[in-house]
Amino acid sequence: MKAILYCRKSSESEDRQVMSLDAQEKELRKVAQRDGIEIVETYRESMSAKAPSRPLFGEMVKEVAKGKIDGILCWKLDRLARNPIDAGTISWMLQTNQIKFIQTHDRTYLPTDNVLLMYVELGMSNQYVRDLSENVKRGNREKLRRGEWPNHAPYGYRNDKNTKTLKVIPSQAKVVKGLFEDYASGHYSFSDLRKKYDLPKSTIERIIKKTFYYGLMERDGKFYKGIHTPIISKELYERSQEVKKQVTVHRPRQEKLFFTYRGLMRCAVCGCQMTATRKKGMYDYYYCTNGKGACDQHKEYLNESKANEFFEKALENIKFDEELVDIMYEASLEKLQNSQDDNEQAFNDIKNQLENLKRQERKLLQSFTSELIAEELYKEEVARIQKQKENLESEMQNYSQDTNTRLNTLELTKSVFLEGNKAISEFRNAEPEQKHKIAQNLLWNLEVKDKNVLSYKYKSPYNIIANAPKNGDLQTMLPD
Repeated sequence: MKAILYCRKSSESEDRQVMSLDAQEKELRKVAQRDGIEIVETYRESMSAKAPSRPLFGEMVKEVAKGKIDGILCWKLDRLARNPIDAGTISWMLQTNQIKFIQTHDRTYLPTDNVLLMYVELGMSNQYVRDLSENVKRGNREKLRRGEWPNHAPYGYRNDKNTKTLKVIPSQAKVVKGLFEDYASGHYSFSDLRKKYDLPKSTIERIIKKTFYYGLMERDGKFYKGIHTPIISKELYERSQEVKKQVTVHRPRQEKLFFTYRGLMRCAVCGCQMTATRKKGMYDYYYCTNGKGACDQHKEYLNESKANEFFEKALENIKFDEELVDIMYEASLEKLQNSQDDNEQAFNDIKNQLENLKRQERKLLQSFTSELIAEELYKEEVARIQKQKENLESEMQNYSQDTNTRLNTLELTKSVFLEGNKAISEFRNAEPEQKHKIAQNLLWNLEVKDKNVLSYKYKSPYNIIANAPKNGDLQTMLPD
């Protein structure tokens, strides 16, 4: 018997397993040796099972589903699952014999076992996690009401394991107080404070925002009076928040510019994206980003008016005479309708054959019940007729689907041919955002060099339309 050995130890305080991963593996290898089980793979996962999406558990399930593994070795069933989704997966795989056994240190679970007992055991594991989580949350709320901080101490404090309280770290407290005083003066930005105190900007912003430092703890939108020693006064905190508010109100908002063709073109020399700039407040230009640092095309500026001319010309290439499109559509529709007549005749022939087979079935049943033919012959004939019926019914379905598919394709083809004409008029009158969308839908691989678009490709199906002859006769056009 081949099995996967799965060990799990949660890294979260809500679900700490007494046995380490090494201890679990050691004990389970003894079980495997005792029962003659070959361990082909070992998974050691340090992650809680209270929610689905454990990566190693998922990988193990995929390996078992391939059918080359007989079972799973684990310390206890709750090492595999403590949530209903993973529990359901394991239970179902065991019931359907995808897992032939689950072996723990003290018992074996088999597909023939009472499934209710396994569900109860897994359900108890899930309920244990839920109860434990709720107990932890309830305990934390009680600590907060008593003025105690239930989590890791914030910057400026440390957790005292002996007294279960927070102690001030003098050196860090000095930094915290200095941050608040400097910021409240209005002469320092967060960037200035980062340079002065050598702390990440995000850490400084988090400190300045915390009421914790004047003694008021916040948790889930609620505030609690803390018993820890404050580092700053409430008045200093409020002055810093007033400065923060003023900075936010008066901070100039940078205008976000939209460039019609940014993101659509690349440099033909180095392959970098083309970016854009606006000069004199009204003229847009496109140039190479020079991301590789060795391209001189970033000095060549493509004017947007010239880019507009190129895109209009590219769109003209997919323009078709609408009258010609209508003629091609009507001719194709007539051809389709003629083929439908043939299909309808074949469809009716199949229906007649099916009716004939049903009559044969009835006669066969009468012969069998009248004991005119043996049971073995009856079963053979029934199987033969059933097979013929299945083949004919499949043919009928194919005829119906084929007709609908061809009609839908014809309608779609007509709309695509006419869309090119529509795109040109829309493009000329569109706002920059809409122009960008039209160009993005139709073209790709645009390469620019020396202020000119050197090459480009049409996206499917417009590549077919662009390459089709625009002025051929009807016999030339219809195949395309």
